[in-house]
Amino acid sequence: MREAQRLSLAFGLMSLAAVAAGAWICARHDVPASVWGRNLAAWLGGGLVALAIARWAGARFLAGVLVASVAGLVATFASAGQLGVHRWVGLGPLTVNVAMLLAPAALVSVAVMRQRLWPWLAALAGLGLLVLQPDASQATAFAAALIALALRRGEGAPRRRAFAALSAALAAVAWLRPDPLEPVPEVEQILQLAYAVAPTAAGFALVALLAAAAAPGVLARNGGADAQAAGFALSVYLLLTALMPFLGAFPTPLVGVGLSPVLGWWLGLGALAAVVRRSSCAERAAASPRA
Repeated sequence: MREAQRLSLAFGLMSLAAVAAGAWICARHDVPASVWGRNLAAWLGGGLVALAIARWAGARFLAGVLVASVAGLVATFASAGQLGVHRWVGLGPLTVNVAMLLAPAALVSVAVMRQRLWPWLAALAGLGLLVLQPDASQATAFAAALIALALRRGEGAPRRRAFAALSAALAAVAWLRPDPLEPVPEVEQILQLAYAVAPTAAGFALVALLAAAAAPGVLARNGGADAQAAGFALSVYLLLTALMPFLGAFPTPLVGVGLSPVLGWWLGLGALAAVVRRSSCAERAAASPRA
C-alpha cells in the first residue's frame, strides 16, 4: 500500500495547489464563493472517494468504469444540449461533463485490460461519441492517450497500430465539427484572469496544474507493467487536457470552475492507485517463500 499512498499524497498536494489557486483567482475577480467553493468541496469529496477506490477496487470495478463511461456518453444525447452541443448529464441539482468525469478512470481500465479486444472497442466507441458531441478537447486528449498506449514500446501489435490510426483520424474529425459555445471566463479563461491579477499567479497555477497532470506517469513508473501503462496513459490524457485551453475555448481543469474535472482526475488517480496496490501485492506474493 505504500506506493499507492505516496501516489495519492503527491497528486493530492499538487492538485490542491491548482484548485486553491483557481479559487483565489476567482475570488479576486468577484466570482461568488458559492461557485468556486464547489471546486474545493469536489477536491475533498473526490479525494475521499479515490482513497476508497485505491483500497478496495478490483478488476470488476475497472471493467464497470469503462462500460459506464460509454453509457454516460450515450446519455448526453438524451437532451437537446446547449446550442446542439451534448456534453452534460444532469444528476439531481448538478450537471456533470461525462467525459471529464469518467475518461481518466476509463483510460486506466483500457491500460490494464489492453491485452483484450473489447476494451479497445469500447474506448473507440467512446471516442466516436466525443466527436459527435462535439468535444475536440476531450476527443484529442483521449485519442492521444489511446495512441500512446497502443504504440508503447514492445506492445505495438498490428491490431493496436490500427487502433492508433483510427484514434488519430477520429480526433482530426473532431476539430472539423463546429463548436458554437462561447467561453466562460472563470471556466475556459481562468489563466488569463490570473495573469490580469499577477503573472506569478498564472505561472503558479499552471505549474501546479501540469505537475498534478504529470504525477501519475512519474509516480507509477517503478510499478508493474499494468501500473506503468496505466500511469503513462493517464498522464498523457491529463497533460493534454490541461494544455487544450491554449488551443481554443476549452475548460481549464482544476484551476477553472467545474466539478467534473476535479472529481474525474481523482477517480482516475484512485483507479491507478488500485492498480499499483494490486501490482505490489502480486510482487510480494511472488517473492514470499512457499510453504
